[in-house]
Amino acid sequence: MEDELEWYAHTGYGHFGIKKYMSYMNKFYYFKKLGHKIASLIRTCETCQKVKENNTHVKYRMYPIIQCWSKYVKLFPIKRANTWTVIHCLQQYFLEVGKPKLFLMDNGPQFVSNKFREFQAWEGIRQVLI
Repeated sequence: MEDELEWYAHTGYGHFGIKKYMSYMNKFYYFKKLGHKIASLIRTCETCQKVKENNTHVKYRMYPIIQCWSKYVKLFPIKRANTWTVIHCLQQYFLEVGKPKLFLMDNGPQFVSNKFREFQAWEGIRQVLI
């Protein structure tokens, strides 16, 4: 009976998180170990696991491209700073601003990889590592 009531309230109330659901249940019901049962119920609920905040919220980093002379800054939101992502950002930048003759970059692994060197050669851009 308790399990059916918990499941009915959980699905009917809208698949809220543990704290919010616990607050709701405490207003109307009391069962032994209610908190443990609710936590277990939400951890095993397929809908809750699909839409929980940790699965839907992606943290982005900002990848800046700065023109040395004009100080023009273009920021790109990226998930990972790998070679392919950097190349993609640079291609977008080239379409908007144009190709530079020279890159000034640090020694990050994405800038010293073979794929990035191939990209530079293809685009005809010289790289200076600082």
